[in-house]
Amino acid sequence: GNSEDVNHLNVTWHHDWWADNVNQRMPRIRYGKNHLFNNLWTASGNSDCIGVGVSCNILDENGIFIGIKTPISTSHSDSASIIQSKGVTYQNCSGNTADLGGTAFTPPYTYTLDATNTVQATVQSGAGPK
Repeated sequence: GNSEDVNHLNVTWHHDWWADNVNQRMPRIRYGKNHLFNNLWTASGNSDCIGVGVSCNILDENGIFIGIKTPISTSHSDSASIIQSKGVTYQNCSGNTADLGGTAFTPPYTYTLDATNTVQATVQSGAGPK
């Protein structure tokens, strides 16, 4: 991604499960606006989960991180990078969980958040082959 990517990379991630054998980039974001909600991270032994890159704007809502290292990595961020977490649960995690850069963007669409304490069961029940 380069500066031409600014204002073009808008992604919504919801009800995703990052589990065993995933090491990092869950996701890694540069330049774009990313909305994450009702996601589950259980990738034990990982390096980091959400990678805050240059000039990104991230809103993370009602997710749950269980037994992982570094929920939020800001090692590739810059002064324009933003991550704001709302209603997020961190269980048995180590490493950074702090917001960076102030208030994130407001998504331009309607969505309904699941209660954080229901996210693990909801995501896992919908994952994998049926």
